[in-house]
Amino acid sequence: MKRYPKLLGAVAVLILFASSFAFSHAQAPADDGTSYGTTTPHIPGLSLPTIEVPSQLPDALKSCSMFYSFGSTPISVTPVTSSVAAGKTAQFVGTVQNRNSYPLTDVTVYAKIFSMGTTTEKNTAGPDIIDWFPVRSGMMLAAGSSTPLTVDWAVPAGLPGGSYQLALYVVDHDRFEYQGLTFTDDVPGMTSAFTVDGTQAGRVAFDKTNVTVAGAPFYFAAYPPHVAATSSAPIEASITNTTDAPYDGSVSWTLYYWDGLSERTELAKSTEHVTVPAGGSQSVSYTVSDTAHTVYYLEGVLTTPNAGKSVIGVRFVRINGSEPRFNAIGVTSYPVPAGGSAFACFHSTSEKDNPDTTVTVAAHRTGLLGILDLFHPFAKATYTGIAPSQLAALPVSFAKGTGSFMLSATLYDHGTKIDSLTMDYSCVSTKTTCAVLENPYILYGVCVLIIIVLVGLLVLALRRMKKANSTSYVAS
Repeated sequence: MKRYPKLLGAVAVLILFASSFAFSHAQAPADDGTSYGTTTPHIPGLSLPTIEVPSQLPDALKSCSMFYSFGSTPISVTPVTSSVAAGKTAQFVGTVQNRNSYPLTDVTVYAKIFSMGTTTEKNTAGPDIIDWFPVRSGMMLAAGSSTPLTVDWAVPAGLPGGSYQLALYVVDHDRFEYQGLTFTDDVPGMTSAFTVDGTQAGRVAFDKTNVTVAGAPFYFAAYPPHVAATSSAPIEASITNTTDAPYDGSVSWTLYYWDGLSERTELAKSTEHVTVPAGGSQSVSYTVSDTAHTVYYLEGVLTTPNAGKSVIGVRFVRINGSEPRFNAIGVTSYPVPAGGSAFACFHSTSEKDNPDTTVTVAAHRTGLLGILDLFHPFAKATYTGIAPSQLAALPVSFAKGTGSFMLSATLYDHGTKIDSLTMDYSCVSTKTTCAVLENPYILYGVCVLIIIVLVGLLVLALRRMKKANSTSYVAS
C-alpha cells in the first residue's frame, strides 16, 4: 500500500469520517443540476461541532479508508416514462454496481420519494418525503459487477400533481452505508426526477420548516443538534392540512439509535392521534427520555387515506456521550489469496474516543476443511483499547488463500457485547467455483454416507446379537 503525504492523508480521513459519521452532509445534486441539500449552511445561532484533525491511530489499527470506500456502489436508473398519472405505477430501470474488489453478500437497496414542490432553491429543511421503502433485499453484488435493478412505486391516487424525485441508497447487512446516507434527507445515493399528473389540490403533511429539538429549531439538511447527556429531549413538529377537508388520523413514532434501518437499533414505538382542520395545522410531539446512547434517530410517519405518507427523520447527538459501532466488515478481495485480509471498521459515535472497546474478527473454513480445523478459526485478530472518533479498521491476515469461509466480527463496550455479525463467504452463497474440500455439498454427502454406514453397522450388529441369542436358546 502506497504511503501518501501526511497532509493529504489527514484530509482523506477527514472526508471519509465526515461522510460516514454524518456530522457533515455532502451536497447531493439532482438530475437537473439543481441541489436541494447544503453542506455547511449559514444559520444564525446554530452551534456546529468542531471536527479536528484526528490523532494517530493505535498501532494495531489501520485507517478504514484502506479497506472501505463510501460511494463505491453507484446506482443509475431512469424512469420508463417521465410523467405518470396519480393512481398508476411509476417504474424505473437501471443498474447498481459494485466497484469494490470484494463481493457484498447481503445488500438492500432503499428508496425515498421526494416531493420537490415548485422551488429549486437550497434550503435547510430538505424536500418532503412521500414514501420510504426497501426496493430489493438479499442481493449479492459480486466484485466489479453491474446488476440490473427495477424500481416500481405505486403512485397514491390522491397525490397532487407536480415534480418528484426517486432517491436510492445501497446498504449492506442493513447497517453499512455504501451509497448515500439513509438517515439524512440530503445525501442520497442517486436521484431520478419524474412528474405526477394529479388533480388533487393540497395534502396533509409534516411542515419540515417547523420542527424543534429541545426547544431549538431543527434543520434536516444540516449538522445534527447536540442535546444534554442526561436530560429528556422533547421533539415537536407541525402538521399542515392544505386540503378543503378535515383530517382525522395518526402519527406513528419509532425511536432508534444511530439509524432507522432495522429492528436491531429500534428502541421504542408509539402512536399519536391527530386531527387537523381543513386549511389548518396541528402540533405533535415525542419526548426522548432514553439516555443510554449517543446518537438518536426519531422517525415520524403520517399516513393519509389516498395521498401516501409524510415522513420525517429527526437525528440528534447527546453531549459528552460515546459508544462504538461497526461501520463496515469485509475482505480486501475475493477469493482471498494468501496474504489477503479481512477487516472490521469501527468508530466512536461522538467526537470523543470511546474507552475500553474490544473488537474481534475471525474467519472459519466451510466444508471438510472446517472439520479438519476442528471448527477453530484459521485467522483471528483481537483489539482492546479506544474506539477512535475517526474511522479505524482492525485487519486480520489470511496465511493461506481460500474461497469459502464464514467471517464473524464482535464488538464489546466496557466488556458488554453490543453487536456481532457473521458474513457468509461460502463458495455456494457467492456463486463461485468450490474446491472439493470447501464444498458444503461434499460435506453433506460425506455426512449422509457416514450415517448410512453407521445405520448399516447397527443393523448388522443387531442381527448378530439376535442370531447369537437364538443359538444360545436352542443349546439350552
